[in-house]
Amino acid sequence: MRDGTESRPLVVAFDGSSEARAAVRAASELMPGRRLLVTTVWEPSPIAPPQSLGMPYARPDSEEIEAFDRAEHDDAATTAEVGARLAHDLGAEAEAVVLSDDADSCRRPR
Repeated sequence: MRDGTESRPLVVAFDGSSEARAAVRAASELMPGRRLLVTTVWEPSPIAPPQSLGMPYARPDSEEIEAFDRAEHDDAATTAEVGARLAHDLGAEAEAVVLSDDADSCRRPR
C-alpha cells in the first residue's frame, strides 16, 4: 500500500550507545531508500541549582551558561554526525539533527 510514508524521513534517536548503533543499522536495513534523520538531543544548562544541595550556590553568569550550552550542543552535534556517518557507511541517505530539550525544539519546519 502506498500511503506516502516512503518519501517521509525516518527519525532515529542516537546517543552513541551500542543500542543506538543497532537502531541505525536496523533502520538502514529494514527501510532501504528512506532518508534517516539521525537525531541527538542535548539539554540546556539549568538556571537554578537543584534544591537538594543544601548549601549556598553561586549562580553562573550568562557567559558561563552560554559556554556550557555551546559545549553541550557541540558534543551532541558530534554524536549525531557519528550516527549519520554510520548510516552513510551502511548505504543510507542520512542527516545529523541536533535538538535542544526544550518545549519549542520539536517543531521542525516543513
